[in-house]
Amino acid sequence: MLVSFQPQNSYRFVVTNRACAKSALAIFRKPRHKMGRTPGETKRSIKVSGRVKKISTEKSKIPDLEDLFLKEKGIEDFQEDLLHWYHVSRRKLPWRGDIPPYSVNKTPTSDRHVVVNPYATWVSEIMLQQTRVETVIDYFNNWMKKFPDVASLARATPDEVNAAWAGLGYYSRARNLHKGAKMVVKDFNGRVPSSQNELLSIP
Repeated sequence: MLVSFQPQNSYRFVVTNRACAKSALAIFRKPRHKMGRTPGETKRSIKVSGRVKKISTEKSKIPDLEDLFLKEKGIEDFQEDLLHWYHVSRRKLPWRGDIPPYSVNKTPTSDRHVVVNPYATWVSEIMLQQTRVETVIDYFNNWMKKFPDVASLARATPDEVNAAWAGLGYYSRARNLHKGAKMVVKDFNGRVPSSQNELLSIP
């Protein structure tokens, strides 16, 4: 007979017979110091006669992100530090406006050379879903040569879009990108919108 207990002290035991169940219940009723534990301990093995297994232990308090990083600094200082780290350590990639050779490893790089337009950022974000960076680089460059802007993508046929996407998989991403380009041309005069609500309306 399998019996499961999960008492308030956050210990959980799986008991395989009635005798062990009684032993486990007796232990649960004892104060912690009676079991050889002191307040504040988060992990300890407890032996019980019979086939009793401890599956989980007490949860330890984990500080929030704000407590770790923003206790001595304000949010603006933290943002500046984060942006500085990115500019120093970011990888060289085509959708960031860099020129070859590209770097898929996290090594220090120089500043970008080309201003990236929102359409290129959009394409890269869709391609990078569940796909490795080193795989996307060539596909992104070929795509931007074939469809350099939203209007050219909107004019393309489904077969042309699928051909440019062939090999990346998850073809629904290409279909939605094509559908979204048509919507941007129709509803936003061919310019990728900048507001959150408008961006969320795009497939």
